[in-house]
Amino acid sequence: MKYFIAILLFLLSSFAYSQNSNSKYDNEVNQLANKMYVSTKYVGICQGRYFYSKNSPTWGEIFAEITKPEFRLEYLPVQEHDRLNGVEFRVNVYFDYKSERRYDQKTNSWGDWGPFSGEVRTTGFEKKKGIATPMSGMPVVTPEIIGRGGRGVVCSEIPK
Repeated sequence: MKYFIAILLFLLSSFAYSQNSNSKYDNEVNQLANKMYVSTKYVGICQGRYFYSKNSPTWGEIFAEITKPEFRLEYLPVQEHDRLNGVEFRVNVYFDYKSERRYDQKTNSWGDWGPFSGEVRTTGFEKKKGIATPMSGMPVVTPEIIGRGGRGVVCSEIPK
């Protein structure tokens, strides 16, 4: 029984360590995700506010303002052979925001804010030999919440 408890405690402490050991990379991964998505590529920033635009076959160009995007990080296991090859971490990145409002081109006004919950796995990163890059074999995906044809906007494009 003593051996069972000792093994169980060892396994639990190892699990807790592996869950928390990647937190030292959170800032780095968040910076990578922000650089990739919060730019004129997908989400633009203007005066501390976040915007995107996309073309809809039905409604034409749509402008939307969103609350600050958030990234949830899911660290993947790094095996011993990966560590020996210089892999420090592998992480999936999920993109989300809580609310959005859209510009109505018929009334030339912004609509009310509404809730949004549609977290999407957008990409993953791997840090190997000190260099973090998108994980090989995993395409960089435009966040589905923005959709195909979505892009960030520059300040001069934003409707007043």
